[in-house]
Amino acid sequence: GKTTLLKMLNGIFWPDKGKIMVNGKVGALIEVGAGFHPLLTGRENVYVNAAILGMTKEEVDEKFDDIVKFADISDFIDTPVKFYSSGMFVRLGFSVAVHCEPDILLVDEVLAVGDLAFALKCHRKMSEFRQNGGTVLMVTHNMQAIRNMCKKVLWLGEGKIKEIGEVHHVCDLYEEDVIMNNKNSYSKTGKKFHYDSEAKILMVEFLDNNDKICTSYKVGDSFKIRIHFSCMRAVKNPIFTVSIFSLEGIAIASNYSNFDGYR
Repeated sequence: GKTTLLKMLNGIFWPDKGKIMVNGKVGALIEVGAGFHPLLTGRENVYVNAAILGMTKEEVDEKFDDIVKFADISDFIDTPVKFYSSGMFVRLGFSVAVHCEPDILLVDEVLAVGDLAFALKCHRKMSEFRQNGGTVLMVTHNMQAIRNMCKKVLWLGEGKIKEIGEVHHVCDLYEEDVIMNNKNSYSKTGKKFHYDSEAKILMVEFLDNNDKICTSYKVGDSFKIRIHFSCMRAVKNPIFTVSIFSLEGIAIASNYSNFDGYR
């Protein structure tokens, strides 16, 4: 329902009931390639999209070079956009949206399509936009981006509002919910794990290949995890599970000692 909400705020969809009030000019980047005609060049699409967003030809003429420079596609600006990559679509679409001087900027997760350098460039631009009095409404599962960019968060789940409020409070609740849902997930045998207070984790250490504590790893690096724990009573054949999650709460990898042959 998150993208649907943005489309209603942008006037693409109408709500089945109730009404939406938007106070100000809206710029939006909701879907990759949205509003672009594939047979038109990048240059022509800039003028078309800018006109849809309320800019006059004279205003576009004045800002055209800045739009192209920010999007970093000057070598392809006169190429039909049907030959553009998804990243090029995002760069040009975002650049047009922010240069049309909106009061409100709607941004969906399409920024994830672009490369890291451009994503950071976009976040700096959105921060600058906010500091100048603009409102940014973004949809994302990136908790770090939300904490850095937002003051207020709306958490949607299963089409309903689960929480709305101060950014750190709502993000903490969301992350706790993700962790609890993973704790209650089924093992490979289809049986639920049983959690109680009979065992307690005291400390977790990450070690490199030289058994030295290390907190930073590159892709492809191997590492060891040392777990210090205590038990209230003797435990026969304990099972250890180690799961790694991204900042967005997405499970990346899991190891189960009983299935993976560890003792």
